[in-house]
Amino acid sequence: MTADQAQAGISKAQIEDLKERIRIEDIVKRYVKLKPVGKNLFGVCPFHSEKTPSFSVNPDLNLFKCYGCGEGGDVISFIQKVEALEFREALEFLAKEAGVTLKFSTRSGGDSKEYTRAKEAHLLAAQYFRFLLNKHPVGAEARTYVDERGLSGNTQMTFMIGYAPPRGVHTSLVTFLARKDFSPAELVNIGLASKKESRIVDKFVDRLMFPIFDHNGTVIGFTGRVFRKNDDRPKYLNSPESIIFQKRRNLYGLNIAKKHIRTIDRAIFVEGTTDVISSWSAGVPNVVAPLGTGITEDQLDRLKRYSENISVAFDDDNAGRNAHLRLAILAFSKGFSVFSVRIPKGKDPDECIRIDPEVWKKAANSPLPTISFFLDIQTETHDNKTLEGKQAIVKAIAPLMNAVSDPIIYEHHLEEISTVVDVPVPELKRQIPKLRQTRSFDQPPLRRVSRPQERLNDTPQPPTNEPKAHIYETHLLALISQFPNLLSWSCEKIPVDDIQSKTVKKLVKTILETYRKQSKPADITHVVISTLDKADRQRMTELLMRPLWTEQPSQDELCKELNGTIKNIREHAIRSEITQLKRKLTLSEQRGETRQANISLNQIHEKVRELEALHASG
Repeated sequence: MTADQAQAGISKAQIEDLKERIRIEDIVKRYVKLKPVGKNLFGVCPFHSEKTPSFSVNPDLNLFKCYGCGEGGDVISFIQKVEALEFREALEFLAKEAGVTLKFSTRSGGDSKEYTRAKEAHLLAAQYFRFLLNKHPVGAEARTYVDERGLSGNTQMTFMIGYAPPRGVHTSLVTFLARKDFSPAELVNIGLASKKESRIVDKFVDRLMFPIFDHNGTVIGFTGRVFRKNDDRPKYLNSPESIIFQKRRNLYGLNIAKKHIRTIDRAIFVEGTTDVISSWSAGVPNVVAPLGTGITEDQLDRLKRYSENISVAFDDDNAGRNAHLRLAILAFSKGFSVFSVRIPKGKDPDECIRIDPEVWKKAANSPLPTISFFLDIQTETHDNKTLEGKQAIVKAIAPLMNAVSDPIIYEHHLEEISTVVDVPVPELKRQIPKLRQTRSFDQPPLRRVSRPQERLNDTPQPPTNEPKAHIYETHLLALISQFPNLLSWSCEKIPVDDIQSKTVKKLVKTILETYRKQSKPADITHVVISTLDKADRQRMTELLMRPLWTEQPSQDELCKELNGTIKNIREHAIRSEITQLKRKLTLSEQRGETRQANISLNQIHEKVRELEALHASG
């Protein structure tokens, strides 16, 4: 059992049964445009930028592999990666697709039954709050407020906005969920109810309700907002942490924004739920918000699965700028490219959108590099012509610069700072690292993350030290593996004895022997794979999925390619024999063995004629 299986509390048999029920190509084609080429399907990889398709799916093996970035695995691995899911979440996603129910025995952090019931209770609560806002008389005043705020029916439905009733009315969430067999004590444990003296009452009272979803769209908590002008309670009330809700791991709006973040290749951070909803309504959908706390590494790690570019659009006040700075430092240290949105009207996105949505759209789509943004703020505050002003500007910008892990970004902004404060770049290079500890806010030690170098080519190249003979031999193996129909034409033509690699020779022999027994080329893959040990199985799998053509070749093209490969293998075998015979000739001459030398010389002439005939055959 793997660590993932153990943590999810699920048997290997259930996982294998699930994979048997799902065809990997049916799942992958929702994310990648696939073209059939031989036994494989090829497309442009969804996990890295490329122009030449190097992403391969093999339906027989139920596996995927990208030969550009190296990602590969089964359908569970694919869904984990493309949807940014944990292992258990990926299983649940696929189980829903297959229409099966999985049985989990335990779950890290709590009992599986408790976890499942917590999710059920939160979904029922969200539906209950929606009903009160839309249909019940108790929600009339809240409905009026929502309409006045311009929140359309589609927006309300998308974000599942609802209403929690006042205390003392005849309906309550605790009463409603009791009819669904949830005990009051259970509701307290999962944050939907509170203990008040000797009674258990609703946690959320007379508030607009905004469900908090995890990245997979499951309701895990709520944010309740007051809406009356004379309400002196705290403006927002969030669910407490529970078995299904941890603030540090989740971002509000990510379930809706994630596909847009991946498409646009940028996420925009705003401060509150209303900012997210207003931005989505205004046509800027790649927006997320923290849940009442500062940004955490867990949140950024999850976001990085969708994009390494972020913009920040926090309130334009001291608290907002300080939070903005903390987020930028942490994001830079984790390898993100960080930008900042300067909002020209209003102090937050929601207010800006209510004044003029187009202003927000323009600002969101043209952010400034964050270091340039803060450099502008510092030059507005300090005189960059005086010594004191220059020192203050560099000191304020140093924490951001010291967090940058990309050398290109670092050098670019060094030049920019040098121009602003009129201090040479070499001097700034010496001084800025010394100012690492000048931050005025509590910040954990920075963890510098080196960004991987970008690939120079879209598709991988064979190692430069790999012998040509071995390249041709593995190409032959890949050809007959991916296009087994060639065997009916070329089975007797394949020069097994000329293959120098022991591993390749063994695999070619296995394929030919299997074909001769079955005479069904299309069915040999599983038979061959099942006979191999782990190392050979991995090698065979890699060859079965390797990109050979970007389009389906014709039978003539296949035969020509195979003929050429066989010819190359034979040529290298002959040249290898000639080399060995020349060594033997030299040794015989040194020993004075004239008869043996003449034999070796004649054999060399024979091999040369064979080589010439091979070339003449075209």
